[in-house]
Amino acid sequence: MIFGHRLRTIFDNIKPDVKSSLRYKNVKYEIENAKNYNRQFQQNDNVYVRTNLKKQWSPAKVIDRTNKYSYKVVTNDGVERRRHADHIRERNDDLPPNDETVVIDTSELLSTEVPN
Repeated sequence: MIFGHRLRTIFDNIKPDVKSSLRYKNVKYEIENAKNYNRQFQQNDNVYVRTNLKKQWSPAKVIDRTNKYSYKVVTNDGVERRRHADHIRERNDDLPPNDETVVIDTSELLSTEVPN
């Protein structure tokens, strides 16, 4: 040991330290999964829920909280389902839906002259 640190040898490559590699993987997992999304929803919140068949996110509304991480939601089709919080994401109503196309008028950009 030098300066309180263990020196690495060729034997460390043959039989690596399992505890330190697991500790590294756990810390890495916590950092990657420490997203800032909210896992608690209120009644009448607009959300996206993951569908079973298509594996896509569809818009829905929270009806009730049934457990710590379980919620009853109603999809736009009127179907009531129970979903875990991992399968629910917040929906911001300020943004336009994906199916709407935003049209930008570029005629003003083309008519302007470039100064010399």
